[in-house]
Amino acid sequence: MVAGSSPARPTIFQKMNPRLTNRLVDIAQGIEIEKQINRRTRHYAFILNKSKIISIGRNKLKSHPQVLKYKYHENATIHAELSAIIKSGSISHKNNKLITFRFDKSGKLNNGKPCKYCQRLLSSVGFKEVWYSNSKGKLVQL
Repeated sequence: MVAGSSPARPTIFQKMNPRLTNRLVDIAQGIEIEKQINRRTRHYAFILNKSKIISIGRNKLKSHPQVLKYKYHENATIHAELSAIIKSGSISHKNNKLITFRFDKSGKLNNGKPCKYCQRLLSSVGFKEVWYSNSKGKLVQL
């Protein structure tokens, strides 16, 4: 994606503050530009307490000991959800929301539903709410 360009944003949010959601999309796009990330797809996970960002995670092509702890498949890379949880430290997430976005190759929001391993992780951590971008670029609750 070129700096200054803005892909189509979700127009309908269920129970989500569109201003906050647009801010999160802008932050994720800023990370892409800054890091010059050039992969097929990019996933970002935000942990929020109300509207305060607790941590931001993104998918990475390396592994981490937590991958084995949470029983991801062998040789798994770090998923955005796991990255955000690792970065948040050992805090309780019972009042926090986790929101994941996936940008496709063209920079548009696409299906970012957590995989079965991340869903198991998110369930064990106990988030208040989990949201993800769907294939239409809208946020839906898991």
